[in-house]
Amino acid sequence: MKSSLPTGRRGIVERIIDRILELSDPVGVTREKVASLLDDGDIFRDHIGPVTMIAVGKAALHMARGALEGIDGKISVEGVVVAPEDTLSSETGSEIRTICNARGLEVVGAQHPYPGSCSFRAGRRVLEMVGNCRGLCIFLLSGGASSLMEYPIEGFPEDDMIYLNRELVRSGASIHDINIVRKHASRIKGGRLAQSFNGRRMITLAISDVMGSDPATIGSGPTVLDTPDSTVDRCRRILEKYKLLDCLSAEGRDILISPDHDLETPKSIPDGERFEYHIILSNELLLKRMKKELAAQYPSLTVPGVAALSAAGKESISVEQMGEELLRVGRKFISEKKVSGNDGPGDCLLYITGGEPTVRVEGKGTGGRTQHVALLFLQGLLCDPALAGRMGDITLVAFATDGKDGNSPAAGCIVDRELFDVFLGRSGRDNGATNHRMSEEVERHIREFDSHSFFEKYDSLITTGPTGTNVMDIYIVSIKATKS
Repeated sequence: MKSSLPTGRRGIVERIIDRILELSDPVGVTREKVASLLDDGDIFRDHIGPVTMIAVGKAALHMARGALEGIDGKISVEGVVVAPEDTLSSETGSEIRTICNARGLEVVGAQHPYPGSCSFRAGRRVLEMVGNCRGLCIFLLSGGASSLMEYPIEGFPEDDMIYLNRELVRSGASIHDINIVRKHASRIKGGRLAQSFNGRRMITLAISDVMGSDPATIGSGPTVLDTPDSTVDRCRRILEKYKLLDCLSAEGRDILISPDHDLETPKSIPDGERFEYHIILSNELLLKRMKKELAAQYPSLTVPGVAALSAAGKESISVEQMGEELLRVGRKFISEKKVSGNDGPGDCLLYITGGEPTVRVEGKGTGGRTQHVALLFLQGLLCDPALAGRMGDITLVAFATDGKDGNSPAAGCIVDRELFDVFLGRSGRDNGATNHRMSEEVERHIREFDSHSFFEKYDSLITTGPTGTNVMDIYIVSIKATKS
């Protein structure tokens, strides 16, 4: 990772981010899992011809590479890899594309975060591959697949599909509700891709980008049965709640609301035992391992569990709730009046959590959910006298593991003393006036949903570029204990 953060006090932050990205590398986990599948003779017994391999998502290229390394030439493959367009032009993307092509895998680029014409072409191609498969299919799934691989139900306009995806994400709806709508407008999501499968066995290996790692939610569940609560009626209620029907075309609106159209997603599939599903990487697994490493490295470090953050693990948490809960962790630690006799790295709180909070975007600025949470956190620091007095001891790191936060080019940002010092140096005022002026500027950027511009202005962005993985967002709160 190459970060925009300077060295010095932020050096440990960079090392933690680097380690998180190492642990979330899709190549290694996919290679290990596929190699173990090869050792299971039952999977490949009586298999004739090449194995169908399909990889879709932000981590598709790296998962495909890992799978090919795990296979190590022992079997032939054919299939398609669907990845974000902007990753294919990179040096790594070009290298993996060449490897995939040489081994019989077609590589196509598609749009993200909202589907486009290439996403629909990719969806058609995947449907063809799944429908034509008569043997084993290995399906590699990761976050972003909902946008990268799409194909609307018969008669539903592609423009309406693009609109729905964009406005649902901006609406503030939970990922569960967003997916219910997506599933009922799609020929792929909600188990419909599995319904099209004509082969002997499909094994899905998934890198989760959702809290709880529900297979029906990851990538909108293309290869698993839809959940009982995901119904046409609920889909219509969600559309009405967020006022999305009025902006659809007459054709699209008619298909979604007319009882003449059978939109129900499959709740059962013949010979369901043909389908197998494995979560090989998730936000929860990553954080569990990271906390274990940190606790072992710094025995005196306070590394609270997820239970310390009451909102963590819920199906839906807003950016406002996430910001407030992170502040609560800080208040709790400070109220206990922790005292340290030195500046050692272990003499502090280090809280690490993750997730993907919802946000209802109402401004036209540049940013993403992690930078917006960080702005809300900074606003809370400035408005709380107990926390504002400890600005030099408090650090928040917020970043998206895929390297792209919202519509900004950054992965995330950092709130710490250095940010405050840069602001102070440029404002030329005393601390009290600076706090008030910063609070006003933060409030304006929150209102305009323009978090990226704020952190860019004060040299506090985290810039990694595309990482090739996606296990949601990471939030790290660090508070140094007061010296005695």
